[in-house]
Amino acid sequence: MNTQLSMQKIDISATGMLQLRNLAFENNHLHVFHTWQQLHSDEQNRALLDKYIFKSVCHATGPHLAKLLSVDSAASYVYIRDMLIKVKLLEQSMRDLKINFTQQWFEGLDLLSSYFLVHHSIATVQNILEIANTSGVQKFPNIAQSMSITQAHISLMVGELDEAEAVALKFTKKPFLMPSRAERPKMYMRILPVLAKTGHIEEYRQVLWRGLTGFYGDSVLRQRFADQARTTYRGTLRTLLRFDVPWSGRYIFLLLRLINVTGQVAFFKWIGIHKTLTIALRTQLYIQNYLSFKRPYTLKLAPKKSNPIFSIGWSSKSDKILVTRAQGGLGDLLMMVPGLKALKKRYPHKTIHFAIAQSFFPLMKSHKEFLCIDINSSDINTADYFRWIDLTDCPAARVESLQFPRVRSNRIAIFASAMGINLRRLKKSGVLPQYYVDNNESVAAEEFLSSINPMNLPVIGIQPFSADTYKNWPHTEELALELSRNAVVLIFHNEVIEGFNGINLHKIVRPIRESFALASKCSLLIAPDSSFLHLSAALDIPAVAIFGPTSGRVFTKFYQKNVKIVTPSKSDFACSPCWRNENRTCAITGDNESVCLRHISVVQVQKAIAGPMPSFSDRLKNSLQDIFW
Repeated sequence: MNTQLSMQKIDISATGMLQLRNLAFENNHLHVFHTWQQLHSDEQNRALLDKYIFKSVCHATGPHLAKLLSVDSAASYVYIRDMLIKVKLLEQSMRDLKINFTQQWFEGLDLLSSYFLVHHSIATVQNILEIANTSGVQKFPNIAQSMSITQAHISLMVGELDEAEAVALKFTKKPFLMPSRAERPKMYMRILPVLAKTGHIEEYRQVLWRGLTGFYGDSVLRQRFADQARTTYRGTLRTLLRFDVPWSGRYIFLLLRLINVTGQVAFFKWIGIHKTLTIALRTQLYIQNYLSFKRPYTLKLAPKKSNPIFSIGWSSKSDKILVTRAQGGLGDLLMMVPGLKALKKRYPHKTIHFAIAQSFFPLMKSHKEFLCIDINSSDINTADYFRWIDLTDCPAARVESLQFPRVRSNRIAIFASAMGINLRRLKKSGVLPQYYVDNNESVAAEEFLSSINPMNLPVIGIQPFSADTYKNWPHTEELALELSRNAVVLIFHNEVIEGFNGINLHKIVRPIRESFALASKCSLLIAPDSSFLHLSAALDIPAVAIFGPTSGRVFTKFYQKNVKIVTPSKSDFACSPCWRNENRTCAITGDNESVCLRHISVVQVQKAIAGPMPSFSDRLKNSLQDIFW
């Protein structure tokens, strides 16, 4: 039988590997997995070096393990063991080949750890978590926090209560470390048993009511929190009457109970009470989380034998304001700067602390209006601040989802508004992103350009890839080759760049400040909807921005004078901008790639580069076309 199986193994050509990669990029996980399984072991390992194939194989591992378990449980554990061996070999190969550990790598490891934990392979999960830590999972806070909570569960299972307790308390006291609003309640549900078992009952109740009253769309999960509350307080009536239950929590809990009752009675459903109560619930949740002064994540439960309401979790006498942002996104961070500067002008006698990951400190160098602090520091306590503004729960994503599919609000204004800065105050302070290149960086950049540009040709900078792959323009390499005939072209990225080989083409993979210093010497920057577009505004450099699924008019609202926007033809793609995201496929093709971007030609971009900056009448015409098309 083993001989027959080995005979079924196949070799894969370079073309076949490219096809497999494309299938993985388009999220055809099961097809990728079954093809990958038929490869020889060496071919399997080579295929896993591609970040999309690796993530796709990890995605399909869960269903595969479930199928194996239903037929032969021993086979499932053999697969888990073999997969761990492959991951270890893959990590070493990536180090040897100097391949960056990307977000897809850590997403895959997170998937594997969750699947293996379901099968009680604790030792294997611990190995996966260790690999993630040593390869730098902290660069991606959302994944790091998920894995941290997985570790807490393992610690709880093996009786290491101190470690489990430390993780649970960390996220109880610092919910701003959890970047995704949708993921927060899931993590809350996972740390509830840890808090209960380690004796932190007050913290358990805090997390329980945060989970119940948070703003998210998973109604099944919210019902689990409601059921947990009923179990904790021994019934509906006791939950509603307990003195230590917050009033806002009681109201949400009562609405949930009424929705359950009316949903089971045909007459109530017929007259629309069930639907009305559901709308009331969603409205109340939004008001409590985003329009009320007393927001659940900034509040703490009242102590026993006191007024049964929330007490404010920060100090009115403090001389400090805290702004938190756990995740990165260089473009978003640049767009937060105008709001932070306006916040300082509004509160000139307050110290503004901007809590971000230390890896982003270089981006904020030279800004005197606020002080960057490490968001992972144990010294941060929201109760020590006059005010806490949570940008980890991204206000831009929330506003854009509410306005979908006709998004109108610019992210600079959205971030400022979340800090309490209105548009009038923002414009008075300054709406443009700001970035400063110091003298030493400027000299180093000029010396480098002199060494690669002896003919003193124009220097053009291109950012070929966005962090979100659906925003990438697929003809960037062809454009770069055309431009390199008459200019020095710098290709900027944060990891090894494939392709883009030729005379006058130079790949720039350097630390943030070195790359930005080189960008400041360019006569033109070309980018998709990504960080270099906003950098061009900060450095006052002309730019050509290529947009498709998102709106260039909205994103460049405050700096259109310096930016030419290239978009798909409205006659061919009336659906653009569709405001999709990385998890939503193209509505036309069903693929991960945005087909509208593929239909923007190199000639079209070249015309934008050569032509004059758009006049006010042109910008007005484009804006009206976007609105009324």
